[in-house]
Amino acid sequence: MDKRDIMAGGGIPLPKMNTEPAMSEQRPSIAASQDNSHVLNKVFGGKFSRYLVDKETVNNLSTTAIGGEIDDYHRNYVSRLREAQSEQNKRIQKLANMEKMVIQARAKALSHYEKQMSNGQFSMNAKDYISFMDSNALRENDLIVAEDLFSDPFEYKKPEKASKRPNYTRSTTGSRERTRTVPRDDGYMQTALAIMAAGDRADDAASPEPTDFQEFMRPSDMWEDMPSAENREEAKKYLSIMNARQDYLKNPVNNNNYSPESAEFHNPPFKPVPSKLVFSKFRVGQGYEMTLELKNTSACQRKCRVLPPKSNKFSVSLGSFPSDGGYVAPGLSTLYTVNFVPETLADCDDELIVQTDGFCDIVVPLQARRPPPVLTLKSVIDVGHCLVGGAKLSEFTFKNEGGDGSFFILPKSKWPATGYKNFVQGQRIVEAPFEVRPAMFFAPRGSTIPLEILFLPKSLGKFCLDVLLVCDNCQVKKVTLVGVAEEAKVELKHVSDGALVDPSVDEVIDYSAEKFVKFPLINPMTYAVRKLTVKNLTQVSMNFSWQIMKPLLQHTSDIETLREEYKRRDDDRQGVESRMWDVSSPFSISPNAAELPAGGELECSAIFAAPYAKKFHNLFQMVLHNVPKVPEQTGEQQVELSGPSTSKSTKNSKLSNDAKSPNNNNTSPITLRDTIGLVIDVKGECIPYNVCFVPYCIEFTGQTLLGTTVRRPLQIMNNSLAPVYFKWQPVNADPNEIIEVEPSEGEIAEGYWASLEVALSRNKPGPIERELVCEIEHQEKSPLVLKLTADIVGPDVKIECDSVNFGLVRVKDTCTRKALVVNKSSVNAKWKFQVSNIPDGLELTRNSGVLPPLGSYELELRYRPNREEKLDVIGQLDVENGQKTFVKISGESQVPTLCLLNCEVDLDLVYMSVPVSTHVQLCNQTDFSTAFRWGQVKGEDAQNCKLKVFPETAVIGPRDTMDIEIQFMSTKMINFEDVCLPCFVEDERPVWLQLKGKTSGLNVEYKVLEEEGDVNANVTTERPVAFDFGDISVGDVVVRQLLIRNTTAIMAEYKLHVRNFPNEPVPERVDRSLKAALKKGERVGLLRQTPHLADPYSITLPKALEEYNSAVLKSNHGVAFVLDPEKGTLSPFGEAIVTVACYSDMWGLYTDMLIVEVGSLPPTEIPITANVCHGNPISYQIMGALKVTEPVLRFGTKIHDTDTVVRSVQVNNNGPVDLKLFWKAHDYDGNKEKLVDLEMFSGRPLGDENLLKAAFDEECELESPELTGRTEIDSVSVLEDGSIDIADVDVRSFLSLKVLLHDGKAGSDFFKIDPEDIVIPARSSVKLSISFIPHSPDGLDAQAFGFCQGFMSLDEKNRVSTGVVRPDQFDVDPVRFYMLANIKPAKLCIELDEDNVIPGIISLEGSPSLLLDSATGSVKEFAYTQSQTMKLSNTTEATLFFEVFFPEFLSLWIMERKGKVKKWNPVTDQAFRLEPQRHYKFSVALRVNKVFIEDLVAMTTDENRNECGVEIRSSAGGGRIITLTDCIQIHYVNGSKDEIPVEITVNFPNFFSSQQVTASEEGKQCLEFNFGSCFIGSVHLRELEIVNKTSCGSFWTIEATSANVSRAFKISPVHGYLGPFLSDEKISNKQVIEISFESESSEYVEAEFVIKGQFGEDPIQFKVSGQGTLDGHFEIP
Repeated sequence: MDKRDIMAGGGIPLPKMNTEPAMSEQRPSIAASQDNSHVLNKVFGGKFSRYLVDKETVNNLSTTAIGGEIDDYHRNYVSRLREAQSEQNKRIQKLANMEKMVIQARAKALSHYEKQMSNGQFSMNAKDYISFMDSNALRENDLIVAEDLFSDPFEYKKPEKASKRPNYTRSTTGSRERTRTVPRDDGYMQTALAIMAAGDRADDAASPEPTDFQEFMRPSDMWEDMPSAENREEAKKYLSIMNARQDYLKNPVNNNNYSPESAEFHNPPFKPVPSKLVFSKFRVGQGYEMTLELKNTSACQRKCRVLPPKSNKFSVSLGSFPSDGGYVAPGLSTLYTVNFVPETLADCDDELIVQTDGFCDIVVPLQARRPPPVLTLKSVIDVGHCLVGGAKLSEFTFKNEGGDGSFFILPKSKWPATGYKNFVQGQRIVEAPFEVRPAMFFAPRGSTIPLEILFLPKSLGKFCLDVLLVCDNCQVKKVTLVGVAEEAKVELKHVSDGALVDPSVDEVIDYSAEKFVKFPLINPMTYAVRKLTVKNLTQVSMNFSWQIMKPLLQHTSDIETLREEYKRRDDDRQGVESRMWDVSSPFSISPNAAELPAGGELECSAIFAAPYAKKFHNLFQMVLHNVPKVPEQTGEQQVELSGPSTSKSTKNSKLSNDAKSPNNNNTSPITLRDTIGLVIDVKGECIPYNVCFVPYCIEFTGQTLLGTTVRRPLQIMNNSLAPVYFKWQPVNADPNEIIEVEPSEGEIAEGYWASLEVALSRNKPGPIERELVCEIEHQEKSPLVLKLTADIVGPDVKIECDSVNFGLVRVKDTCTRKALVVNKSSVNAKWKFQVSNIPDGLELTRNSGVLPPLGSYELELRYRPNREEKLDVIGQLDVENGQKTFVKISGESQVPTLCLLNCEVDLDLVYMSVPVSTHVQLCNQTDFSTAFRWGQVKGEDAQNCKLKVFPETAVIGPRDTMDIEIQFMSTKMINFEDVCLPCFVEDERPVWLQLKGKTSGLNVEYKVLEEEGDVNANVTTERPVAFDFGDISVGDVVVRQLLIRNTTAIMAEYKLHVRNFPNEPVPERVDRSLKAALKKGERVGLLRQTPHLADPYSITLPKALEEYNSAVLKSNHGVAFVLDPEKGTLSPFGEAIVTVACYSDMWGLYTDMLIVEVGSLPPTEIPITANVCHGNPISYQIMGALKVTEPVLRFGTKIHDTDTVVRSVQVNNNGPVDLKLFWKAHDYDGNKEKLVDLEMFSGRPLGDENLLKAAFDEECELESPELTGRTEIDSVSVLEDGSIDIADVDVRSFLSLKVLLHDGKAGSDFFKIDPEDIVIPARSSVKLSISFIPHSPDGLDAQAFGFCQGFMSLDEKNRVSTGVVRPDQFDVDPVRFYMLANIKPAKLCIELDEDNVIPGIISLEGSPSLLLDSATGSVKEFAYTQSQTMKLSNTTEATLFFEVFFPEFLSLWIMERKGKVKKWNPVTDQAFRLEPQRHYKFSVALRVNKVFIEDLVAMTTDENRNECGVEIRSSAGGGRIITLTDCIQIHYVNGSKDEIPVEITVNFPNFFSSQQVTASEEGKQCLEFNFGSCFIGSVHLRELEIVNKTSCGSFWTIEATSANVSRAFKISPVHGYLGPFLSDEKISNKQVIEISFESESSEYVEAEFVIKGQFGEDPIQFKVSGQGTLDGHFEIP
């Protein structure tokens, strides 16, 4: 279902539309212009022309990403493709669901419609179909819904069910025919289906159904009431006939039963197209026309007549009928031309009445509706406020959103106006107090018009002025101008913190002050700020400044009288009063000067800052600047406002009182002055600081220890109005004491306190009384004093422990205990410790000393017993001037004992030179720690082994057991039995340990891992160990691993190397770069391959791998086996994995030997085999860094038969040997039947050894039976005549037959390669020249697809060498690269203007009148007609070179771009170069000059003018129309060309006279003007009117053809210009020539004249005659 069916809204598909385009539609100029791909490519860019990824490609990429080794970038790319594909599938499924829903709705609607047909209901209601649609689903998919098509809401109602009357009770068709009483209808108005439905309805109405049958009817019997399949097919057939409108019936005129009265109720037979004629854009005096088409929609031919309009502004021409008799056949139309000549721009309505036989009249409305201008100008324009005596200039802009219009402005009081210039003064309207300009303006559609209004009030109040904007279409718009004049006034609106107060009764203030502001109390060197809010009582902004003056103080009792007198004196506000500036005032205000906004408020900051304590009083005056004043005053500033040059800002200038602007006579000079707008009285008082101490004195209660420092808190309260700064004086009363206050200085905020500390320290005891002095900054009174009192008093030493216990002590060991002596007082304490009856072995390190204040001392006691005993004594601590302390001292001494739990150890596995560990237990049998040490090994085998004991010496805790580790290493392969080790315990006899064991040697196993990491596989010695790398490709790195397993505990060094193909040492720089790249590659991200520019070793991973491979293969062997690691250490029972990597840059079968040396074991040889059979070392520079083996060389799109294109291809040999390549170009021939090619060679197939190849190709003819039967030939020789002598040569080694896969035809028709045989040195490159010949056999579009195939050959030493065998020529895969090119014919896409008269032809129209200057009558040198555009587009993929040739009478311009500017430049060079998908835009115009007109007129007289393309015909105005046919030729470089037809139409003017023409005696047409007898001296006039009815102007002159023309005849004018008919020019196409006759005598005089044109117009001859007489009867009264 297409969109048309959905929009139709019906359940039945619309009839198939006619594919033939309408006659009025513009046809394309050429077929190629239908290709709009270049337009879409230019608009959408790469989104239109880029390669689309299909579903199969996404699946292949997904499989590659899963199975191969792909980087993260590729996986990310594939995942995004899969997401896009999934989204596409979802959208396609969504679209399919919507289509399914529409189809289902359509089927339901069709079923519903068929049910209606069966019930006799034939209404095709679109709403029935819409009711089955889901509007919500359509809106979600941005589709059209029912609400978009129908504005009225509707509700779907189910159709009425058919009656339950059974079919057998209904009347049949035959019964109705037999019982029908009315005559049979011929089917003109109804179909047979309608008759059947009407009969059923009639039967239903006539015969009521029985009620008992309704009760008997069941829902399951409803199918019986449905129409049968045959009736349904018949109904569909009739319906299709009705829709197709193919059921043409007989003409009702020939029907006897036809009556005109019955036809009035049907639709009219003629359909007007358009149904209403509307003229929208017109001007006065010009003519416009439209075509009315009356189409016969009936089934018979008819006549019609159109009555003319009632208004003289409209007229209708005669109809253009398709037949001669005035009949219009069915489906055909008649055309009428309706002319409209407006006299005004007002709207006009009329109608055309179409009459036809037997039908009502058809009314076609005629309307002239010029779009009126719509101005966005408001009905009320408020210019704002202005001061009295000042001026305000306001500018307003409005836009015309309607049609074009001209306007003028005038006051409403002067409308209607008889003369507009009476009240317009220099493009402005002056109506006090307003001036409006401009007074006249033209407003095109969409333009913006500025309007300036100058407001000059001379008095207070609101001013309104009504002005009218009158349009040229007689529309009037009223606009009211509103302005308000005000007087400059300000007031003090608000003062912050309630500082605005009323003065008290006894207050002394200045009488001129309007407000009184009182500042709060402050302290010296502080300030207070109050915000003054000043309001502008006018809606005009004013500049002001503040003045601080000294007040003139008066008592408040006389203040009112002085204030009233001050207000009456205007001079006092100007500062005449003797007030002085107060320079030293503590008051200031900010800002000092500013601008007071209109009607707004401004906040000023008033600051009061006093340096000392005092009361202060000042006056604030606000001076308003540049306030206008109407009365002029001498010496004041004046500004004169003049006309259009007046600006918003005023200028200071001194002008005389009578100076006035010449452009503004109603504007008087404006005087500006300064005035005092506000006076404020301010007062403030400054008081001293208020500071006190809490507490007021410091007392140190209790006893204070001597030499200690005590502190007491102190607070300083600041009860002042501002912060204070304090500082304490130092106290130096006694050198043995220190008294300080911390901090000694600082700052305290107002209402806050500062916390301080008073510190006291004294070395002498006794009472203290002191006074501390505190100074306050800016304090005029004496400083503050704080009193301090204290009492110094004082050591208390004690020992912390009550007893000292040494515990269990080994004999001859020393045990130390410590006792802490603490001085708990703050003074030094002298002490002494002594023990009564001190025993042997107890010592004191120190027994006396002095403890510092709060200090301590650890008293150390040592006990070293010489025998076993118990200790129990008392110690005494004596303190000077203190109490004694007693301590108890006790202890006990014993001797240690150790033993071994196992005295003999057997060692199971002992390897030579490998340490073996074993453990024994050593037990302490005493209650204290015991030290031991191990001695030297003893025994017969002691020299063949080494032992280490851990620990060698140690201490075992009381009753504890220690694990002793013994490491044993055998240095000889023996069985040892006598090895003993002693353990010594202090001075006691030693404990012995005996060791036994057997020694083993080194053993190693090898295995080549089948899979990487398979280290758990069992190593078998039955299978030989060998490396087989299999079939690999050139450049690939294949890795195998060798497992070396140590089956013993002996550590050994191993080393590996390759015999034939070792790798070269890798430089340190390359190794570091590779490691850095690998480390960086571990990071995840799309930019992980970007090198770090700051690191010199940082490169991308592919580049690092490439450098590493080059370094490894530097030996030029073609292959290198890299061992990693090459040497190492094999740990005990350990394994080592050696990676063997095969790097290759040349094909061949390589064999080598890997030699492994482990420790002292003999070397092991492991074979290595690598078959490099895939790929080759050849690469191409055209692919850059991409690794593509078969690249594509693209030549692009070239033009047929143009120059040969040569491309250079650099072939790189990345291998270590020289390669000789034999190249041959092939074309894909598309022959699928041929699969292989057979080629025979003698000797080596390629190269110099194939000496007999050419001879065999030309002379030798060998038959296959002979070759198969004879296998040996004696010799081969070439005779003198060129024949071949074969004898005693082995044919099998001499001849070879190769079977090659057939890919294409050898020897390309499009591509050539040079040279075909090249030798590429190792690690070097050679350039090939590939030539493409763009020649298509049939000259049409063609695609050249071929490939170049090269076979590689090697010399003998490179084919077979040590360890390598390399096949060449046909035994290896050849190298190949593809070539692709497109061939297109040289063809441009030519597009012409769509408004051409004839599609595909450049139509230019001109006339000789273009050369005429209507003002002077002179002839120009040349003129151009209206141009036509021609667009030449290159839709191919190749650059086109062409030349453009055009006739001399044409002028061509080409559009060129310079930066962002486009400009038309004349065509100076005929050769052009057009890039692919580009275009040139030309403008073609006819260059009319006098030579062209003369040549064109001369060609009309030629008999062979038809062959020259010249055609002459007459115009409707009587002029000549000459048509010239020519062409513009486009020549391409390959010889082909295109032609663009050009049709030149030249209209020649002609004029006629409106008088009747008579034939002269000679037979010529001549006008006669006979004045008859005229009284001598009287003047008689005659008029001759000449009319130009052509479309071009004509310049005419009158010349006398007779000699001696009498002076009695005078003609005026004698020359002039006739404008074209129905033109926009203001020059009329008619001219009245006055002919006067004033007789001087009674003689009969006559003269002949002729009117001629400049371009061959038909001359008009006229004759004048008259006679003078003295008869008074002819005298003019």
